[in-house]
Amino acid sequence: MDPELSQAFETLEQRIRQGVAGEIRASEARLREYVDATVRASAEETRQYVDATARETRQYVDASARETREYVDATARETREYVDASARETRRHAGVLAEGLRADFRIATEGIMPLDRRTDALEVLGDQTRQRVDLLEGRVSVLERAGKTPRPRRRR
Repeated sequence: MDPELSQAFETLEQRIRQGVAGEIRASEARLREYVDATVRASAEETRQYVDATARETRQYVDASARETREYVDATARETREYVDASARETRRHAGVLAEGLRADFRIATEGIMPLDRRTDALEVLGDQTRQRVDLLEGRVSVLERAGKTPRPRRRR
């Protein structure tokens, strides 16, 4: 092959290589710039998405906490009302029972009072009988000491 032609091919080849290498470097720079921009944009979108999701989550948690507080407060109110109503009913029922017991005690007391009077009368009678027995024993003792036999008692 002709040396001039060979030289021309080599020069052309070098220029083509340099041109292709330059194009590759330029393409690489454009591609890197595109990828960097895309990653930055994606990172920004992701940050915005995470921030928005975090706001929504906070709002949901706050709303849920409010609902829970309201539910607990309402349940506590209902429980207090139930306990108060139950206490009122229990007091009323206890009052009715106490009134019934008072009436029963009155009836029992009224029944015991005559027995108490009869017991008192029996005690008096017992005391009188004791006194009479003591008196008779004394008379018998006097008669026995005197040697007299007691006379037979009359039947009434």
